[in-house]
Amino acid sequence: MDIFEAVSNEIRRKIIKLLQTPRSFSELCERLNLESSALAFHLKKLDGLITKDDKGNYVLTELGKKALSIVNMIESQNVILPEEKRVLTPVLIEYADKVIIDKGMLTKIKEENKKLIIRNVNEVIFKDDIDENLLNGVLELIENVITIKSPPNLKDIISRKSKQVLSIEEELSSEEEINEEIGNIVSGVGGLVGKIVSRVLGSKDFSINIGSHLRVVYDGPLKVNDKLNIEVDGGVVKLSKGEPHLLAKCSYIGDLEINDNGISADGCYIKISYPDLNQLRVSVDGGKVEINEIKVNDLKIDMDGGLISLNVKCKDMVDITLDGGKVDGKVQFEDTTKARLNIDIDGGMGKIDVSIPKDFSVITSSRVDGGVARLPPNRAGNKGELIITANVDGGIVTINEI
Repeated sequence: MDIFEAVSNEIRRKIIKLLQTPRSFSELCERLNLESSALAFHLKKLDGLITKDDKGNYVLTELGKKALSIVNMIESQNVILPEEKRVLTPVLIEYADKVIIDKGMLTKIKEENKKLIIRNVNEVIFKDDIDENLLNGVLELIENVITIKSPPNLKDIISRKSKQVLSIEEELSSEEEINEEIGNIVSGVGGLVGKIVSRVLGSKDFSINIGSHLRVVYDGPLKVNDKLNIEVDGGVVKLSKGEPHLLAKCSYIGDLEINDNGISADGCYIKISYPDLNQLRVSVDGGKVEINEIKVNDLKIDMDGGLISLNVKCKDMVDITLDGGKVDGKVQFEDTTKARLNIDIDGGMGKIDVSIPKDFSVITSSRVDGGVARLPPNRAGNKGELIITANVDGGIVTINEI
């Protein structure tokens, strides 16, 4: 973390000063008179200077306390920093299946003196009406994207501003509806989640074009264990039920590690088939993970940005932690004495359909600070129970019983 970059912005200086006292997300929004989108952006910029205490409130780290002393010095000497004169909160598009960018959208962003950032999206399509200078001036970053479709004249600009992008295609597919209105894709700036959230399309499967820089580094059997750990740093992982087998495509053989504890990958395309599990642990730092038709007694997902799609059967526990990102899909709970579903979100989206045995009691609870939690109603049963808990800091959780 560059302290001077952090404190060069007036809003971030105010946040640092306010956090001399621990404060919640909603309290910071109120004190600063900011929408949650703007606050979420600035809190990300203060990573390393702030953290959360055991009550979920934001506090200064030791480095943050040093930044506070710099802020006090700047203000005592009436120093005016150039960056204060610019509007710094970008237009941020995150956690969508498909985003279409055209000239009209970029022109509007430019007129508002803002930049465009796109993160954690399956597919981004740039239309051919976009001027190169306009794109270069407005687009700041594309990160953790599976596929980009671009006119040939824009490819160089997009490549320079891309990070952890699996594939950039020059030609648009004839099957794509390029003329879809942008207003149907992006709903607008701001919002409760703290981001511009693009429209989420139906849960259809989509093809992933693996670039020529990826090569097969492993295609063979896996050792069977009742516990499986998967660690993903960018890239795509597809896990489905079947005979134990792994297909891995990576840039370098060192990007993949297979051991008795599981599989870890950095920017790879991985397809795994595996029998039912007692325990599954999935850690995602950007990228996309699909888990389909696996039965697991104990499932834990820890995600820092990215996309996870679930279709699982579970007996005992599903525990999901999101620090930015999106998780959706279906969880079918089977007959047991007691089952739990826990979701903890700090900026992100969770939408899960749950299938619950007919005679189960359902007990729900939530803690919400700057977000929304929609949970099934409580009910009494005589066979077993499902306990659902949701903790939300600047995000949305929706759990539907089906």
